[in-house]
Amino acid sequence: MKRIVYFAGFIFTILILCCNNISFAQSKSTIKDVRAGNKLYKDKKYKEAEIEYRKGMDKSPDYQKAQFNLGTSLYKQGRYEEANKIFSELTPPENDKKLASTMWYNLGNSFLSQEKYQESLEAYKNSLKLNPKDEDARYNYEYARRRMMQQQQQQNQDNQDQEQEQNEDEQEQNQNSDNQEQDEEQEQQKQQQKQQQKREQRNQERQLDALNQNEKETLDKLQKDKTGTKIQIEKDW
Repeated sequence: MKRIVYFAGFIFTILILCCNNISFAQSKSTIKDVRAGNKLYKDKKYKEAEIEYRKGMDKSPDYQKAQFNLGTSLYKQGRYEEANKIFSELTPPENDKKLASTMWYNLGNSFLSQEKYQESLEAYKNSLKLNPKDEDARYNYEYARRRMMQQQQQQNQDNQDQEQEQNEDEQEQNQNSDNQEQDEEQEQQKQQQKQQQKREQRNQERQLDALNQNEKETLDKLQKDKTGTKIQIEKDW
């Protein structure tokens, strides 16, 4: 990532020098705003530089060097999506391959900072087509490619972990369901056993009552026979 930060600043310096060579094509007021922004940018006052570039763009909306420098100042502030929008709206000049390559390169850096690896690869590829000797663009391309592979591997691993977690949750739910059914079955068996014990207890009580009743009837009968029988007394002649 050191190459990205350093080279973005180096590219920006080149565009500043180029601005001096084409200042005649723009109004003096626009050039003054851009130069003021360049000075602030060199002092790392990126927010203040942004304001000056916007002033120049208000006066000359089609001035691509001002647009490019504005995008770079936004990039330095970490406002990558805004920088992306600026860079994407630029039309790479057909008669200046080096500048067009630089535009694609910085767009790739902006995408890379947002971890949009596929988009950054396409931007670096376009930059290398225009400037095959750009070793920094080639380095960043390989870096973005490796990062994208790591991202894909991580996504695959996350998907596998999620699938495994879902399977474990399903197994746990099934186990809980089985345990619940088993508990219900055991509870049902306990209830049946209690009912059986109650029935056996009632049967025993009825049998005992019946025995007690039979015994009572037998005793009553014996007592009746005893009291109703006349005892013959032998005479002593």
